[in-house]
Amino acid sequence: MLFSIIVPIFEVEAYLRDCLDSVLSQTLGDFEAILVVDGSPDRCGEIAREYAAKDPRFVVIEKERNEGLVAARKSGLEAAKGDWIVNLDGDDRLDSRLLETLREGIEANEGLDFVLFKHRLLDPDKIVDANYPEIKPGLYGDKELNRFRARSLDSKFFPQYVWCKAVRADFFREIYAEVPAGLRVGEGALASGLCLKRAKKALGLDYFGYYYNRGNFGSLSRTPKTRDFESALVLREKLLEFEVCDRDSIELKFYWTSLRSLRGFALASKSYREFLDRVGSALFIPKDSKTPRRGVPLSLRLRVALVRARAWRILFWSYKSLALLVESRGNGRTSRALESPQGAR
Repeated sequence: MLFSIIVPIFEVEAYLRDCLDSVLSQTLGDFEAILVVDGSPDRCGEIAREYAAKDPRFVVIEKERNEGLVAARKSGLEAAKGDWIVNLDGDDRLDSRLLETLREGIEANEGLDFVLFKHRLLDPDKIVDANYPEIKPGLYGDKELNRFRARSLDSKFFPQYVWCKAVRADFFREIYAEVPAGLRVGEGALASGLCLKRAKKALGLDYFGYYYNRGNFGSLSRTPKTRDFESALVLREKLLEFEVCDRDSIELKFYWTSLRSLRGFALASKSYREFLDRVGSALFIPKDSKTPRRGVPLSLRLRVALVRARAWRILFWSYKSLALLVESRGNGRTSRALESPQGAR
């Protein structure tokens, strides 16, 4: 059994050696590591080539320009020769026993489509266990998978990321072919939702196999761009097309995704004028979109109303005021913890 570890890399020079060392430290050596350097302007390419020169299991793909996280994963997937796919972002780490633990679970249970494992959150000063109390370890058949499918877009209930799952290679190729290469936001939600929708059998492990670094704000998926709003629309269309979840949950995901990008613009802008130049007329709410009523906090409803009214000045200052409030309480990192209790990408 061969594992293909796909590592998209962009502006993670400070973290990359720790990431690749965690691959080298695996107690199971039957793997290939495909390092996709996605037009990174720093020394990431040099570091990747250094590891490849020392160990033939490391393969480097270098892109001349940055094409984004999804395109990088797709390039790695095209080159992968393994039976199972493990995704690792270039600023994160694997536990040393991950591949060995995965092989034990896969060999003991025939016919699996994916294996779900736990992850920990790396903060600058501490390590926190990501907690999903309603997900129990064990084999998942139709009954359990249907329960997950019903809440697959609820980030508090089910982890919406590809990197906390090992996926059978042929199955992952089928799933990831449906993810648009230019999608900048919600890649994990779409891929994970499709994985749940199409899987017939899966395994959940009571094991922390992944360390997610939520202290790095410069990597592939974290710098807000104007086209994030366009991606939010594409994400909504795809989630509706494949009926990944119920309509209310999809609309809620669309609004959260759009407003997360809007918040990123506000925090990155020094003035309201700069914020307005960044946003422009990019954020578009589809006419057939309705704000879901179930499970929606009042703060989100108010912000959606402001977006519909294009009240940019009020939105800008509401995000800036929140950031100042958090900082005044002693937390200078106005981080993704405000967006998701699991610190999700």
